[in-house]
Amino acid sequence: MKTSRTVRLEHDYQAMQALQSDLIAWEAADRRTPPEIYVVDFNLRGLIGPESFREAHTVVIKLLPEYPDRAPLAKFTSRPILFHPHVFVNGVVCVGGYSPDEGLAAFCLRIAKYIQFQPYLINIKSPANTMALDWYRSNTIKLPVDNTPLPDLSREY
Repeated sequence: MKTSRTVRLEHDYQAMQALQSDLIAWEAADRRTPPEIYVVDFNLRGLIGPESFREAHTVVIKLLPEYPDRAPLAKFTSRPILFHPHVFVNGVVCVGGYSPDEGLAAFCLRIAKYIQFQPYLINIKSPANTMALDWYRSNTIKLPVDNTPLPDLSREY
């Protein structure tokens, strides 16, 4: 009999397949079915410094044994690291506000919005990178840094 976690992992895997595109591409980084480690490539413009940009970013997402009750671990592996108030300088993504109701595909879209530097996602009370937060406060007129439309998950189900 399948556990509730296995059912959730299967649902997440199906949703991730629907998300797969030129904009957001991924591959499983483990041999499990469904996978518990994803390498996700985002083809979006994002800041890598106060005035420096890159058009592609890679994030490794790990679903821990406590998932979905505990947030996925996400870390930017592309260098230089994304410059964002919710990304630590070592690349780890701060996932404050995570809810077990947030599926993996929606979580990936949240990271995509971080890359785009969507201002409505910034929590100024909980920065992982204070230098990026200072930049944000002085440059809100420049945001977002990418306006590429992201997939709408509500159309997939």
